[in-house]
Amino acid sequence: MPDSHDAQGPLLAILNPGAGGGAAGARRSEVEQALTRSLPSARLVLSRERGHAEALVREGVADGARWLLSVGGDGTLHEVVNGMMQTSVSDRLTLSALDLGTGSDFRRNLGLEGRWQDNLVRLAAPRIRLIDTARLTVTPRDGTPHARYFVNIASAGLSAEVGSRMSQSGWSKRWLGTGAYLLGGALGALRSQRRHVRITVDGQLVADTALTLGAVCNGAHFGGGMRVAPGARVDDGRLEVIWIDAMPRWRLLTAMPLVYRGRHLRLKATHAASGASVTIDVSPSAPPITMECDGEPLGAVQSARVEIVPQSLRLAW
Repeated sequence: MPDSHDAQGPLLAILNPGAGGGAAGARRSEVEQALTRSLPSARLVLSRERGHAEALVREGVADGARWLLSVGGDGTLHEVVNGMMQTSVSDRLTLSALDLGTGSDFRRNLGLEGRWQDNLVRLAAPRIRLIDTARLTVTPRDGTPHARYFVNIASAGLSAEVGSRMSQSGWSKRWLGTGAYLLGGALGALRSQRRHVRITVDGQLVADTALTLGAVCNGAHFGGGMRVAPGARVDDGRLEVIWIDAMPRWRLLTAMPLVYRGRHLRLKATHAASGASVTIDVSPSAPPITMECDGEPLGAVQSARVEIVPQSLRLAW
């Protein structure tokens, strides 16, 4: 395991002003001052639109940055990770994150507590940890596959439909906080469309079912604190797969609170498996299914494949 000094070096901090419903942008000056005090050599840049943080990472790495600090929410982190993993020197880069978002699920997975200001101070002498990423390849109906990396969870069905709406409603995140996810889930349960899918884990068919929700998990939490995969660990080289069969909408509404406590696994309609690779294929006669990863919408896809990439990301925290 590398020692903490390996994390020190040219640091690029990427702040997403839209994170947390705009709360991150409102704290820009405070973040700049805190960076100057704790990490005076850091350079702060702002992302302007979806996908911009990835481009900023690539540009920064080309200019010599080797330590990337994500300042925003889980979506900002998702873009920073993808920018890092797409470079030719990803094994020499270090990731850190300051959580100024709404969901805070990556922070929960790591067990990080306290204010972002205190977490920033700790980065002056950070601990180092190697964690897994997962590579997701999705194929839409037009047959043109594309790939993304994620550090937390990729999901299909209800959760992805809710995530897509949440990504377009910054006001709800700002005014309702994590309550926006609960409200979005309740509304989504009333509108959710089931899809018939086949799920395979490490090449073995584990489900051929009408799906309400399916999640491929590197981390345990998503949706602003839902403990969808209680057994998931970000450094164990495994993916936890959770899926919920179709059920009446009223039953789905009553089951949702169980997910926050990780008790949904007791339900007859909930199933789990574990492995290093997972595929989800929609029946050719059915419409595509909505997917997301790390809370970022991917649109409607016909098939998806996820592979774990063990110990592929160095984290300073």
